[in-house]
Amino acid sequence: MSLVDRLAQQLDALSGDRTEKVTVRLTRAERKQLEQRCGGIRLSTYIRAGLFDYPMPKPRVTVPPINRQVYVELNRIGVNLNQQTKLINALRVDEMPGAVKEYAATLAELQQQIQVVKQAVILGVEELHAEGTEETPD
Repeated sequence: MSLVDRLAQQLDALSGDRTEKVTVRLTRAERKQLEQRCGGIRLSTYIRAGLFDYPMPKPRVTVPPINRQVYVELNRIGVNLNQQTKLINALRVDEMPGAVKEYAATLAELQQQIQVVKQAVILGVEELHAEGTEETPD
């Protein structure tokens, strides 16, 4: 099959005019195994992508409500820290006392730690470690 034909098939599939239905019976174990393989992708989308060589879509990330709240609050804290850092950076270096320089360094470190925690909240701690991040939120 030529590339043009394959692209035409994919465009037809994406157009949404699917009228034909296929029913397949599975055991509970098979269904469970299929759902695990899907990893958050709808069963029909997963099966269609596998059968017709469509690109596999990325699974939806479901974030628990408590994690969303934590993420929003961490974002607010990060914005405040960023504003303070910009004010400090607006000063000339020779005008900064030692305490202000330490504070600026602490702010930069906190911003990095907030980013790590925000990723952990969204991705989950296990996935964060799988990506190779060595830091862990306390």
